[in-house]
Amino acid sequence: MNKKSYIFTIFIFSVVIIVLSVLVGIKVVNGGFEQNEKKSDEYIYYSEMFGLKLSDDKTYYSITKLKDTTLTSVEIPDTIDNIPVKKLMGNKDSNNFSSWNNCITIRIGKNIEYIGTEEDNDGVLNGGTLGDNFLSSISKTSTIIVDEENLVYASKDGVLYNKDFTVLIRYPNNKIDNTESFNVVIPDTVTTIYNRAFYYNTKITKLVLGSNVEHIGNLAFIGCEKLTTITFNNKLKTIGQAAFKDCDFTSIKLPESVESLSDLCFAFNSNLDYCYIGKNCIEFGRNIFSEVSKVFVIATSSDNLTNLEELEVLKQYQKRAED
Repeated sequence: MNKKSYIFTIFIFSVVIIVLSVLVGIKVVNGGFEQNEKKSDEYIYYSEMFGLKLSDDKTYYSITKLKDTTLTSVEIPDTIDNIPVKKLMGNKDSNNFSSWNNCITIRIGKNIEYIGTEEDNDGVLNGGTLGDNFLSSISKTSTIIVDEENLVYASKDGVLYNKDFTVLIRYPNNKIDNTESFNVVIPDTVTTIYNRAFYYNTKITKLVLGSNVEHIGNLAFIGCEKLTTITFNNKLKTIGQAAFKDCDFTSIKLPESVESLSDLCFAFNSNLDYCYIGKNCIEFGRNIFSEVSKVFVIATSSDNLTNLEELEVLKQYQKRAED
């Protein structure tokens, strides 16, 4: 081998060694390259418990699911490797949090600022983004605890609220053991009962609205099959779609303050035979009283009777004046 061939061979060998060395520390990802960094013990621990996604700018983590669905107590960390955990995400395709259904106690860290299914949504309650099954329906959750330093969410007695306790977001379905009388009193700080707040809660029998509740969200009490009694306040303005569908009322007297009743809001209360509606109620959805008692009657003040009788959406129901 001449001198030039020897030098060329050494050069090629050196290049191969360098390339192999680089490839050991680099992996191909989606047609590009990503440094294959060693994961910390903390990251490994949480990645085995949760589905984790690092934001594109690598400034925060989202938890996308609970991997170990047998866990009964889960604590959302504040940080992972000093990177804050900011989002608790549900499955966007099915719009739910079903992987959490077996959790009895959930502790939410101080940095969580969004719970929902929309990755580009940073608003706490924008667009009803909690997901169909967030700690509802078949959930075994009895307690939700939020770190006191959290700036977006708060909790009291195991119930999830926004930070200033004006919105009741979720009342865990398994909050207490079965009893013959389960009386829920909404705190006076609350102005809004959020969408699906008591979704298919099969324990609640009596409900007392706090003095400042103005809005009851869509599906807020749907499927509360044992709910027979409700005490209204004098500030309630709106009742959302199917808010009390599939409950068990026999009689309802809405306060004069109510202005709007949405679609199906009292539908499928098969024993409901009476409802008083005041003259300030001017917005009526469809099928508000679908599938109620055959002897159902709507009562109102004498000066409002004609107005209700002329409404197409209420034409099939008996009406009477009641002063």
